[in-house]
Amino acid sequence: MQKQDIVNYLTQGCRDEDKGLHLDIDLDRFIIHPGTKEAVSYYGTSGVEAVLRDLVDVESRDDAGFVLREFHEEGHLVGYRTRDYSVTLKPAAQLTFSVHPVSDVFEYQGYYEFFQTRISRVLTPYGYDLAASGYQPASRVSDLQLIPGDRYRLMDQELLQVGQNGRRMMRGTAATRISFEYFSEEDFRRKYRIAYQLRTVLADLCDNLPVYEARNNPAPHLQLEIWHRVDPARTDVAPFLKNGTMDFDSYADFVLQAPVIVPCTQEEDPVVHALSMVFPDVRARRRLELRVADSMPLVGVLAFGIVVRTLFADPGQTEAFLRNSGNPGKELCGFVYTHCMPNEQIFLQAHYARFPGVHNLNRDVLKWKDGFLGQKSTKNRT
Repeated sequence: MQKQDIVNYLTQGCRDEDKGLHLDIDLDRFIIHPGTKEAVSYYGTSGVEAVLRDLVDVESRDDAGFVLREFHEEGHLVGYRTRDYSVTLKPAAQLTFSVHPVSDVFEYQGYYEFFQTRISRVLTPYGYDLAASGYQPASRVSDLQLIPGDRYRLMDQELLQVGQNGRRMMRGTAATRISFEYFSEEDFRRKYRIAYQLRTVLADLCDNLPVYEARNNPAPHLQLEIWHRVDPARTDVAPFLKNGTMDFDSYADFVLQAPVIVPCTQEEDPVVHALSMVFPDVRARRRLELRVADSMPLVGVLAFGIVVRTLFADPGQTEAFLRNSGNPGKELCGFVYTHCMPNEQIFLQAHYARFPGVHNLNRDVLKWKDGFLGQKSTKNRT
């Protein structure tokens, strides 16, 4: 693989601006024992693999042909894809829910609530629940096993040579990741600059990590710090920034300088593989991916989606805000509220008291059921 291969791949990611901005939202959850809040193991007759198998059965029984493909590693089920969404697992069996890109966050809400109904039916007989938190609610990473597969085993071994944060990242964290299009290399540069400039502000807004290694956590945006310390060669883009941003050429340089820790298989595209093995706060993979938010309850996810859509639908408008703002951290939500869509304003009013003054999408929310699955549906408010 050559540098030009990466540049060409990123160039091919440019989309038609006339179609507008779409959000690709990936949401992680922990499957837990409600009493202790400890993570459910992947293995065993009542483990996460068994839950996945039951989910596939329910999805297939309720709608023949709905499940299009199952994903396996070493003969074990580790995820599946339906006509509408995908369900996959992170290294320590954190569950990830993904849908196709949407132009309206409330479309994502519909898919998630549909899935929520089905997974609730599966989890109830086991006595399990889903937890929305940026880190394991009670388990220590030293007690958690990796799911089957060479990729995570090799990553675990290699990152351990750099420090303990690779293990904490892989086994302990859960996030909300939002990706969006760029329409040209210049648009890529503008959006990357905005995202990079606001990365800590957005991390504070989405901070939802009350427990770290089974102890109360007072530190802000701790997941961001964990990722930063995994391996600077994979997370620190600062040496490659040009005027505070990236172009395709400089991003390719960043990717290529990261040492290989997991060999590319024959089935993989080498460029896609290389792009997946770096972990900056803002990552490029034919879309720009914001990787700064903790896993949150659905209300927080939708609010964050509104924030992201508003910021990047009109980058010129956001650049003007950043130039003129004396304190973007305090003024961001006011800017978003002023420029978001009317139905989005109604949603924010319904769930946050005086939204422009919100400092955190999780602690300041009006209606939130204990940080776990089952918060009240908001469809009738939108």
